[in-house]
Amino acid sequence: MASLLIVNAHIVNEGTVLEGDVLIRHGRIEALGALQGRAADQVLDAGGRYLLPGMIDSQSVCQNGFSTLAAESRAAVAGGVTTLLEVGAGKQLLTTPGSLETLRGECGGHCHANFGFYLTATTDNLEAVRALDTQLVCGINLFLGAGTDNAAVMLEDPEQLEQLFQQAAVPLVAHCADRPAVTENEESYRGIYGDEIPVENHSLIHSDEAVFEATQRVLQLARKAGCRLQLMQVSSVRETGLLGELAQDDQLIGAEVAVPWLHFCDEDYPALGPLLKLDPAVKTAEDRAGLIQGVLDGSIELIGTGHHAVSLAAKRSSNYFDITSGMPMLQHALITLLEHYHDGIFSLELIAEKTSHRVAERFGIPERGFIREGYWADLVLVDLEQPFRDSHYQVLSRSGWSPFDGYPFRSSIRATWVNGQQVYQAGQLPDCPARGMPLSFDHER
Repeated sequence: MASLLIVNAHIVNEGTVLEGDVLIRHGRIEALGALQGRAADQVLDAGGRYLLPGMIDSQSVCQNGFSTLAAESRAAVAGGVTTLLEVGAGKQLLTTPGSLETLRGECGGHCHANFGFYLTATTDNLEAVRALDTQLVCGINLFLGAGTDNAAVMLEDPEQLEQLFQQAAVPLVAHCADRPAVTENEESYRGIYGDEIPVENHSLIHSDEAVFEATQRVLQLARKAGCRLQLMQVSSVRETGLLGELAQDDQLIGAEVAVPWLHFCDEDYPALGPLLKLDPAVKTAEDRAGLIQGVLDGSIELIGTGHHAVSLAAKRSSNYFDITSGMPMLQHALITLLEHYHDGIFSLELIAEKTSHRVAERFGIPERGFIREGYWADLVLVDLEQPFRDSHYQVLSRSGWSPFDGYPFRSSIRATWVNGQQVYQAGQLPDCPARGMPLSFDHER
């Protein structure tokens, strides 16, 4: 692999922005500092643009095995996402150690981003969960009333949950909702509209009350067991209130918010309609403001993409219950966060912390997530002064559509490197082998 010297960059890392250079050799960062004149096979002048650690997506849903994950990884690197922690969906949920190891092997040589997987706990695989090789899994995925319609993976038995919380040797990640409350709301609106419920009622069906009650119960279990728990896709200001109470005295419990919940609110339903149907639902502008404040004050420690590879056809139905929840976000998550930077809300240092540093620390990902000597060179170069207008035609995800069609972004992704190999440059994916590696995890860190 050719060595590379990146010069004249603003390096965003560990709370600072420093002008400097980065020397990459054998896929790793060999040196940082004033390095002009050092020998390298290639030299790239960053022209004062900003170099960040590549985004580590704390949970993506690409579905359909390695072929779709490989395809979605193209969208990932085009968006500055260099590592995917994949949960799968539907029949592609990983529920046995064997299925996890098979998928790890299949993705080798096909995925443009690095990849790791969650094992999903079900009602009948808890023994296998306890016996798994902790180096091969980023965490245990729990559907606690939310995130799936698959009854086999909905954990509702309090005794099973308590045992799992007490015995888990890896982080638990939870999607929480009070399913009976959601079902009651669904039937109430079905009584008014039949199956053709206007989609703008989605945030009232998947209400903040349903989410809050379930989250409160899960937090109580986690604190009692003393386990590592990550709440995923926090969506309401009431949840951030619970998290704020924990942030100061419980370092084992953390939370993630995904980019759509930081950008959209229920006022966007008239423009986006069923494209905005997500689980959990986006809620009010007040909830969105509360989530942003949670990121700023540390109540929420991670920001994920919220990516779910849903086709446009799956969004086109007059039947509310047939509209699939989710939206493709891998290609747009980081540049959407940069909109918050331009608005004076998030600093670049905070974006790097929430999308890379803390994700690597929380999930025990060694030698990634930081721009440090000796670490793997997973990097993204962003141009804060190069605007572009998004369109469906630019989307690399198999979904084939963007929730930002026509949106004028103020920044762009200039280049992305995975393990020292340039995998994206200014709108182009180089014709080179996929460089993504399977991750190993160190949960003792």
